[in-house]
Amino acid sequence: YDPTRHALTPVAPCPDWPMLAKTLGVDWPDAPAVVVLLVAEGAGTLAKYGERGGRFLLIEAGVHLGALGYQAAEAGWAGSAIASFDDDAVLVLLGLSAPRHLAMLAYACGPARI
Repeated sequence: YDPTRHALTPVAPCPDWPMLAKTLGVDWPDAPAVVVLLVAEGAGTLAKYGERGGRFLLIEAGVHLGALGYQAAEAGWAGSAIASFDDDAVLVLLGLSAPRHLAMLAYACGPARI
């Protein structure tokens, strides 16, 4: 997120689905319409709040997960949080690295299949 422009910023090209599926730890044969990856840069929060800062980062990720689920449902889409992703592989995919960055959330969604 670019707070100056209030816009999402592309950070790296998306790999093909088989590679992304492996990084996410899913065995889905077809790619979802959208995969959202949320990464935190937690130094400021951790410096200010100490160990509680980690909890605040998790709470914030949960708030974003709820908002994503709500927006997907409102659009008539299905969605799923993905907890099986490989943290380091997600960061490498985005050209980022630990410990500065934390892979917090992966969420996949798309039109519901009936």
